Amino acid sequence: MSTIAQTQEAKLLTDAQAFYDATFDAETLALLDQAADGDDAAWDALNAMTYNVTQEVTHYVTLAGGGPAARLAVTVNDDGDVENAWLEYQDWLTPWTRAPKQDRETVKRLATIFAPFED
Repeated sequence: MSTIAQTQEAKLLTDAQAFYDATFDAETLALLDQAADGDDAAWDALNAMTYNVTQEVTHYVTLAGGGPAARLAVTVNDDGDVENAWLEYQDWLTPWTRAPKQDRETVKRLATIFAPFED
């Protein structure tokens, strides 16, 4: 990894942590406790903090286990039909990583073999 990429990654991690710290500050933690105790005003205050709520379910189809491992990550619509799919790879002690040069339509065709997926 280049020095520039390392610097960018370090900044991203720092920014993410700063956002986390600002989000889960003492005031938010107190509101969480109050909402858990049934305080509707606290719940309303927490709810007002949200920008948007979405749900995306990802199903995983394991193609190879152990190290290295590979899987398909598959998102589906409400009917369980494949909307998107991509291949991810992982070796020991490394994060799941998307293969950078994928023919998404071909991967989606393979994922469709396993459809419909159910939540």
